[in-house]
Amino acid sequence: MDIEADILEIDALVEKAKQAQAVYEAQGSQKTFDLACQAVAWALMKPEHNSSLSKLAVQKNRFGQCSG
Repeated sequence: MDIEADILEIDALVEKAKQAQAVYEAQGSQKTFDLACQAVAWALMKPEHNSSLSKLAVQKNRFGQCSG
């Protein structure tokens, strides 16, 4: 495990992402940005995971739990 090499690789990826973001921002439109945001949201919160994630949220912090 070479931490310095890992850090350099991460730094290079971040720099590449920043460059891609600059191009994206220069060429994009609000519709494109909205669609990209929606795609990210769906990728992070896949519908098939909603039930298990909501149950975990209730278990961990009691939000949504019925009192009675």
